[in-house]
Amino acid sequence: MDLSLTFHDNKTGHRDIVLRFAGQEWICDSYYLAIDTELLPEVEDEGKIRAVLRRLHEQWLEAIEGLKVGEVAYLPFDFSDQCTGWLRCTAKSTGYSIFRPMHWLVALYRQVDWLFDRSRLVERRRLVFLSVGNRSSSAQSRGLSR
Repeated sequence: MDLSLTFHDNKTGHRDIVLRFAGQEWICDSYYLAIDTELLPEVEDEGKIRAVLRRLHEQWLEAIEGLKVGEVAYLPFDFSDQCTGWLRCTAKSTGYSIFRPMHWLVALYRQVDWLFDRSRLVERRRLVFLSVGNRSSSAQSRGLSR
């Protein structure tokens, strides 16, 4: 599977995260990762952005590993004022299917948008949202295969 999420620090907080999937790429901003209030709240630098991205990746793995066949998790990757970007992951008997990224207008989630930190995930109604609250990570460096 051709899937990567990389950070290229350009010192602006904008257009510096790249999601590559199925031969396409989506350019995102790191700004909302830098202002995460849960993980390293006292800093807003490159190291913090990388730490939040690592935690986001760990939580993607936790959400995916917890799926039963046929269940779906929406994994966030893009955070901005206008919308949020998500990957749709479905558990199959032979592994997982990840569908092309989608973006949802923040207005649909305005009540949630300002209440969460990007370093925290909580599964609600089969959507994976970022939320305040501690969760331990056991998915350090496992792959996506079942």
